[in-house]
Amino acid sequence: QQIPGILAKKQLEGLRWLQETRQRIQNARVRHKDGPLTLEGSLADCSPVGFSRDSLLKNGDLTCQVEEVNLELARRVLDLLQKDGWEDVCSKEGIQIQRRSAQDVATGRFPTGVGPAKFGEKAARQVSCVKASGEIEAPMSRVYHLFLSNDYVLQYNQFCSEIQDVGWLDKSTKISWASSKSMGPFAPRDFVTRSHYRILRDGSLLLSTMSEAGLPCT
Repeated sequence: QQIPGILAKKQLEGLRWLQETRQRIQNARVRHKDGPLTLEGSLADCSPVGFSRDSLLKNGDLTCQVEEVNLELARRVLDLLQKDGWEDVCSKEGIQIQRRSAQDVATGRFPTGVGPAKFGEKAARQVSCVKASGEIEAPMSRVYHLFLSNDYVLQYNQFCSEIQDVGWLDKSTKISWASSKSMGPFAPRDFVTRSHYRILRDGSLLLSTMSEAGLPCT
């Protein structure tokens, strides 16, 4: 006799959750336009697909200071997105493409064996940061879902020929290996990438990625 009451309570809780989620998304949109995004009050997102205890990497440089590295990586991504100096390149189907110099973008100062290979000031002047921004007619959670696994990579990245997860550093951080297709005179290349998923306090969803110099130990 109590089952209908329990179901009604569950439905009410589900409705409240949906309303709160919509409000968080709306707040994220407002904050993105009117104020800076920060890591204060953010949480690691453990919803990416593929994690298991057996897939945890236990040895190697990448397994050291995982949380500290993830926070620093996420901070750098947010700082870069909100820097001045972005120049318009083109606009297509409502998506605005911009670029800026990478000369003032920090790439080093991670623990030994972690992060991309360092390059000098001269090389930095030859590298550009690229940003695409726009609104998509779809729920934010549906768009975010495309990046929670490797199932859709080959659909949106025409230059990728193969990708697989090497292992996980924690429930919100994975290491992936990918191979690119040959492009003109350039032969296929291998890439090792750290991907860290995070939920900001205002509901924004942040995926921060970084090249790793080499394959980790297992």
